[in-house]
Amino acid sequence: MKQKHLVPLRWSASIIGLLTLAGGLTACSDEYEYESHEPDFLGASIYDYLQQQGDFTTYLRLVDDLDYRQVLRLTGSKTVFPARDDAWTRFFNGGNPWGVTAYEQLTDAQKRCLLGSSTINMAYLTYMLANTGDSESQSGEGTALRRATQYSYLDSIQWCQDARQLAAPFWQKYQQTGVRLADQGDTYMVHFTPQHTAANQLAAADLSLILGKAYDAKDVYVNGTQVVEKDITCKNGYVHVVQEVLTPNSPMSEVINHHPQTQLFSRLMERFSAPYYNSAATDAVHQLYDGRDKAHPVISDSIFVKRYFTESQPSDPEGNDMTHYGLLYIDPSQNTYQSMQDMGVMFVPTDEAMQNYLNGGKGAYLKDAYGTWDEVPTSLVALFVKNHQKKSFMSSLPSSWSTMNDEASFAMHVDQKDVVATYVTGNGVVYVTNKVYPPIDYQSVYAPVMTNRNTRIMNWALQDHEMKFFLYLRSMENMYNLLVPTDEALQNYRDPIAWAKGKSQRQIWAFRYDETKDQPVTADVYAVNDDGTKGEFQYTISDVGLLRNRLYDICDRHIIVGMKDEQGNMSGYVDDGTHHYYQSKGGSTLRFSGAGQQMTATGGGDNEQQVADAHQISRYDTDNGRCYIVDRVLQDPVNSVYTNLQAHAEYAKFFELLNGDDMVFRTFQNDPEIKSIFTLNRTSASSGLGNVVSSFANFQYTVLVPTNDAVDAAFAADPTLHTWSEIAQQTDVDVQRQWAVRLIRFLQYHFIDNSTYVDSRPFAALTFETAARSNSGRFQKISVSGDGQNLTFTDAHGHHAHVVKTPGLYNLQSRDFIVNNSDYRNATQMVSSSQSVIHLIDRALIPE
Repeated sequence: MKQKHLVPLRWSASIIGLLTLAGGLTACSDEYEYESHEPDFLGASIYDYLQQQGDFTTYLRLVDDLDYRQVLRLTGSKTVFPARDDAWTRFFNGGNPWGVTAYEQLTDAQKRCLLGSSTINMAYLTYMLANTGDSESQSGEGTALRRATQYSYLDSIQWCQDARQLAAPFWQKYQQTGVRLADQGDTYMVHFTPQHTAANQLAAADLSLILGKAYDAKDVYVNGTQVVEKDITCKNGYVHVVQEVLTPNSPMSEVINHHPQTQLFSRLMERFSAPYYNSAATDAVHQLYDGRDKAHPVISDSIFVKRYFTESQPSDPEGNDMTHYGLLYIDPSQNTYQSMQDMGVMFVPTDEAMQNYLNGGKGAYLKDAYGTWDEVPTSLVALFVKNHQKKSFMSSLPSSWSTMNDEASFAMHVDQKDVVATYVTGNGVVYVTNKVYPPIDYQSVYAPVMTNRNTRIMNWALQDHEMKFFLYLRSMENMYNLLVPTDEALQNYRDPIAWAKGKSQRQIWAFRYDETKDQPVTADVYAVNDDGTKGEFQYTISDVGLLRNRLYDICDRHIIVGMKDEQGNMSGYVDDGTHHYYQSKGGSTLRFSGAGQQMTATGGGDNEQQVADAHQISRYDTDNGRCYIVDRVLQDPVNSVYTNLQAHAEYAKFFELLNGDDMVFRTFQNDPEIKSIFTLNRTSASSGLGNVVSSFANFQYTVLVPTNDAVDAAFAADPTLHTWSEIAQQTDVDVQRQWAVRLIRFLQYHFIDNSTYVDSRPFAALTFETAARSNSGRFQKISVSGDGQNLTFTDAHGHHAHVVKTPGLYNLQSRDFIVNNSDYRNATQMVSSSQSVIHLIDRALIPE
């Protein structure tokens, strides 16, 4: 068998590909059919075909001016997307990005842009455009969305003197001289083909919105322009005639920067861009632009590329880490962002939408803090800008918007009616919208804290990634009241551990914030004067673990969860004036008086120390609650139940019973039912801060204390009750145990789960468990009801006890601490605590 003859050189590799597509190469034979002539089906060359048509004169003029005739006539394997002369007429009548009105006004660089952006360096039928692999094997069929054109960054080296661009922070040093810029990567054309649409099941409605015109699944669109004649086969490639002249696809950044309605967003976005010196581009430009002809004048300047600070490229041109400055998700100037199969998306609010948000209710905190968008710090601007970016076009199609989340996995709530205009760019789609899509941080109740220069300490605490309050407060399913003490208020924090240890050990902490330090929060510690005011300076705390311990406690106490009805309306705002007592996330009970701007707030520790109420400085409504800036820290009580009961003679007889009898406890030390009500709760690593209630956990409780007369009356009326003295003197151990268990259950029956306050909202009878167990081992229950002014407690026998409203003896708040040392005198941190309220009642309650 003879060797098959080679294809003539002038037909090149393109003819091999075209023959293959036409039916494959012939088998080996003695004669090669196309040895002496070209196959008839190939027709003319690309150039000759266009010339024969007679209405591609402007396009061919472009080809001739750039000395590209021979390439399109004799060699190469090309795919071209030319427009007819009538399209060029429209182009020069206002349909071009450069404002030229005649062919003669085009520069050589612009001509190269036009030719390069309409040419692909490979032969593609339209159905092959969507293939990502070898065209013969058709691997990756239907997956390609875009591909690189012949246009190179070397075809047009910009001399950037745009005043808007050079006004951005990292560009200002070039304001006087300008800067040479090259595109960042090759330019891509974006094509929507029937093969891609079918393979990815794209909805026609999606593409109609994206293209701004009705989409027909049979049609091919390139850069948003319809292909009106496709798959014209020539000897050196294919011709696909487009309806309008193709120009280089700008990246998303350029579309946004030059759109007249998005100048405000553009200005914010440009704060994260910078010119980066590129040595490879500089060498290539110097080599090409060497003065060989007028199209290649000498360029000796350094060449830069524009880039944005992103999470994958967080360094500035000097190599500094810009994480704290602020980073975007994607670089909107990067032509090569993503792949042939995908690209990015940006939702860009109009200037009007931006101003409406700033001046409206939801953005009022930004307006109050900074006045204008331009004054918002970059760390906050980055959150805003990048939340309008989506990394994947294919996963962000309009049909998915109703359920689409942002890149942080929170709902964006984009609606197609929000879209003002759509632009298909080289690296993504830009949707201009009449609405902003703020990040979850802007929507949440802590948003005003981020912007207020007087709440930097609380902002640090709420956003600390160890304490994680920001994750809790991001929930849009809940509604919150967030009380935020100012930095000045945190200069007078009564340290609860120090105050609970005793008067001689009291300390006041003054929290400080220094933004220049890696660990910005510290606390200066002061002694306390006899009148409770700040005394002499002692030392500074920089131990972040210790600082977190106290700030966690503060944050936990200043968050109150509201209620949301079925319509999504909030109830339980603490400034609505309807109720006084509200329980915080951490279990503290806070008291509120007044409504609206007249609202004041008090913690149990403020009442304990007779400190003035905290006043509201400002209030902000957000998507999941209300934020109040207040002028004092709301403090919890430092007195334990033991301390409070010991301090009042009116509690004396019940308190004496609670203290028990050591001899009885020693006798029954292995009996689980006969244990002291109070204990130091000591372990190898922790202890109660003094005596704490042994049955308490990290929860909220009500402690009922019968009056001295009521205690006497209970013992007189119930023969099963015996004092500790009587129990200790009992010689029959079985009887002694029976009496001790009965007394302990009687006492524990007055310790009730949940904190219930007088002067709170009315409620019908509710049943709560007590600390007392029944013979079956279950916790015994008690009924509680309130009319808003009084509380009634009903025991297992139907007896009713009422709160005795003697000032200072009801609604008395207590806090039992567990601290981080077996000797509480050496403790430095809170491990847990139990909140409780004590009421004096007019009758003792009797368990089963």
